[in-house]
Amino acid sequence: MDFHRTRRDEQKRKVALRSLNDALPRVKTSMDLDNLILFILQSQGGGELKVAVPGQNAHIDLKAYLEGGAAYGSQNVTEENLRRAAEVCRDALKERYSDLQ
Repeated sequence: MDFHRTRRDEQKRKVALRSLNDALPRVKTSMDLDNLILFILQSQGGGELKVAVPGQNAHIDLKAYLEGGAAYGSQNVTEENLRRAAEVCRDALKERYSDLQ
């Protein structure tokens, strides 16, 4: 089985990841937010996202490992600040990964 990505496959992957990242502000729970961010980080080869939510006493602190597994450390993400937290995460991921722009 050939696992090499074609140029077309890579374009499809970028579109899909960009769509997932853009959908972050539509998540319904903080656990959904964490899981979607971790999926995006794993798709980028693993990584970490640490961001504070401005004007809130909340922050996102997640680490995804390429081989699987994750570390969760987000705090004080509530229903009231979930959308703002997701927007901050979306923008931080776009800034870090050119595939998501």
